[in-house]
Amino acid sequence: MSLPYRRSVRFSKSHYNRGFYFVTICTRDRIHCFGDIVDGVMHLDELGEFVTQVLQTIREHNRYAECTLFVVMPNHIHAIFAIDLKNVPTAHFVGARHASPANTEEDYMQRVSRSKGLLSVVVGNFKSAITHFANIHNIGFAWQRSYHEHIIRDTDDFNRIAEYIRMNPLRWAEDEYNKP
Repeated sequence: MSLPYRRSVRFSKSHYNRGFYFVTICTRDRIHCFGDIVDGVMHLDELGEFVTQVLQTIREHNRYAECTLFVVMPNHIHAIFAIDLKNVPTAHFVGARHASPANTEEDYMQRVSRSKGLLSVVVGNFKSAITHFANIHNIGFAWQRSYHEHIIRDTDDFNRIAEYIRMNPLRWAEDEYNKP
């Protein structure tokens, strides 16, 4: 059976392998799974606490990535990820049992660059970790397909997005993701 082609929403001139990215990831059907907002303050539940822990330690599992700022909302997260190829560990490239000349950092980076980019790897690993935790703890949970990203172009853009992330819980009543 042939699946229909899905057009990528990614910016074709970027490999998503270096820079700062503003990412939004939603739960399926925007179901509230991470806690509740009361009087502009997010109160995390068990899954929301785990999401926070994973975002705070993202560099431990993706040495080339850091989550510089984030907010966990009831049904989505906003995060700024910094991707830096200089921090990619050699061990990350050894997908097989042994290192070989074909399994070098350059080889790996060329394959990732051509396929989906390191940002996609980071988001995929993050989503997988949360789903795994939810399954183990019998928490009914699923992610929306894909995610939304914005390439942060300069300091003004970064500051505007950082302010948006910080203020997001206070604006929950008007948030487009807040549905009954």
